[in-house]
Amino acid sequence: MGFGRDLRWANGANGTPVAIPDGMAATRSVWVDVPPGSTPVGVELRYDLDHAALASLRVVLDPPLASPITVRTPGSLSGA
Repeated sequence: MGFGRDLRWANGANGTPVAIPDGMAATRSVWVDVPPGSTPVGVELRYDLDHAALASLRVVLDPPLASPITVRTPGSLSGA
């Protein structure tokens, strides 16, 4: 039986603010480099939102080789 090399953590971040105009969408891309032949098995997502109408926002994680994952739906956030 062979044993592969495990990669414990890899990370990527993009902290540049993005404006979200009313009635429009905004996109933020973050890339995480992993060694060739590796397959990520988990993702930890952190984000900060500052918008006058938080309840109108949707947050979606869109992995490159899988279907989009809705993290927050409109109405699931409150406050300003």
